[in-house]
Amino acid sequence: MTNYIKENYSSERMVNILISTIYDYKSIMLCVTRFSPERIFLLVDKNPDENQKKAIDTVKSALGEVVEIKEKKISVYDIVNVAEKVVDIIYTLSNTDIIYVNTTAGRKTQSLGLIYGCYARIKN
Repeated sequence: MTNYIKENYSSERMVNILISTIYDYKSIMLCVTRFSPERIFLLVDKNPDENQKKAIDTVKSALGEVVEIKEKKISVYDIVNVAEKVVDIIYTLSNTDIIYVNTTAGRKTQSLGLIYGCYARIKN
């Protein structure tokens, strides 16, 4: 299979990034069609259940060749831990990147941690 992911990212080029919680794949597919991200960061439970594993596999099989997909393991009910992981992700990105956030899938605590992490680095 051919890999269509561009390996070299210029720091001057704006790249669309999606940071998302995941439990079902449908909201992520919708975000990909709307925002056209080149990279997706999935916030995944440390011990995912079968439904979440299936959603991750579906996203990777459907988009893995054209979009760079990275998983970040998080604690389900630890809002501070989730916010710290989001801040870590944002620090790895360029200041010119456009960051989109999807909070519709996953637990409320994960979504809150994602929102708090984004608020902590609002300038990025």
